[in-house]
Amino acid sequence: MWARRVISWFVLIAALLALAFMLLPWQPVVERKIIALLAEKGVSPARMSLDHVGWRGLVMKDVALGEPPITLTALTIAYHPRTLLDGRIEEVMLAGLSIRAVEGDSGWSVDGLQGLLQQKTRDAPAAIPVTKAALQALPFTRISLRDAAVNVAGKKLQGNISANLMLQQTPAAKLTLSSNNTHLSYGDSSITLERMTVELALNDSAAQWDGTWYINTMMGVSEALALPPLQAKGTLKLVADAVALAGTLRSDDETVRVEFSMHYALNDPAKSYVLVKYLRMPLSGGTLATQDVKIILDGKKRPLKFTLALSNIAVDTLLQTLTSNRAKASGAVSGEVPVTLLDDGTLRVGKSVLKAQAPGMIALEPEVIPGDNPQVALVREVMKNLQYNLLALEFAMADDNTLGATLAVEGRNPDVEGGRPIKLTVNLSGDLLDLIVQNVRLMTDPKTFIEQKNHETTP
Repeated sequence: MWARRVISWFVLIAALLALAFMLLPWQPVVERKIIALLAEKGVSPARMSLDHVGWRGLVMKDVALGEPPITLTALTIAYHPRTLLDGRIEEVMLAGLSIRAVEGDSGWSVDGLQGLLQQKTRDAPAAIPVTKAALQALPFTRISLRDAAVNVAGKKLQGNISANLMLQQTPAAKLTLSSNNTHLSYGDSSITLERMTVELALNDSAAQWDGTWYINTMMGVSEALALPPLQAKGTLKLVADAVALAGTLRSDDETVRVEFSMHYALNDPAKSYVLVKYLRMPLSGGTLATQDVKIILDGKKRPLKFTLALSNIAVDTLLQTLTSNRAKASGAVSGEVPVTLLDDGTLRVGKSVLKAQAPGMIALEPEVIPGDNPQVALVREVMKNLQYNLLALEFAMADDNTLGATLAVEGRNPDVEGGRPIKLTVNLSGDLLDLIVQNVRLMTDPKTFIEQKNHETTP
């Protein structure tokens, strides 16, 4: 890995500096030698200032590598003269590291390290050191990163990530990572993590790192998504060739809850995936839920199928959405909506039915039901105050990707025909796909009113 190679070079540089300490004038000569060594490895230009060199350590300030550069405010290397000649140092401390990751037409790159990352690595697969022996092969006993900043500049993904990191081999091997006020945005959506911590300990007998992760507050902002502040925590395991993460995100009142796991194989993308074990969100007075949604992380486009379970969704909200705010209702409906996200990004909604759980009321404005005959006029009167016993909303998608909705009710209007029982079906057709798209995006309140194109009534 490039970070390991960079540290190895600085070990060599530290040995050079310790020997050069006996020479005068040593500083300009050593600075030029370091810059030449880095250039040979593909890191150019390089700029730095030697602040201190001694038998037990050195300090470099204002380090800049590459162009545009990776920068460091200070690099401190502590060593013991006897072990330094064997290529080992006691501690590396990096302060104020600033990195910029950029997405171009050919993928992601890191400013300042283009030349290094393009070098071949003997076709060796990526591997995480997961035993004491593997850790001892590293040229340092302890490395720490303080006040690091990573700027992400993608075509859609933007962000700023802060980080503090510490990896130590003795007295017990452990890794800690913390981040404060990390901010990421993707299009019109953004997320802020107030504080994140990761703590790992080496399990030498099992050849893996075991630990936990925690996010104290996660806040999301989006036009299509309204979420309360969330907390998150879980477990993390690192093996030689994979990362396994599991956890739970939830709101304080438990109205939002997500249980998930992720497996990322370093050398086999086809084995990398995210599994949403369970998801629950508030929606229009009720809940939206789904489970067992598996997303393969190999970069290939493939259809994704899952089912949305809607429970106790307010009939009033649905009818206002379907009639452009020209209806009022009471009661709630529940049901399942099968959804398929095609590999081209097209969303398909399967046939689904939402049924009322108890009696309620519906009041439609007369213009919702077009037509000019006695039968239609009677339906208009009935629907001004229909006390229903049974209600069902059925959705079906046409070949042209428009979504139609059928409202079937049984009940009576006490003010019409002496309150005699009536069965009524109102077929609403139009571009209702936005309603389901909003559900898929876990909206808490539908905001897009669907234009109603055709209405057919049958008493």
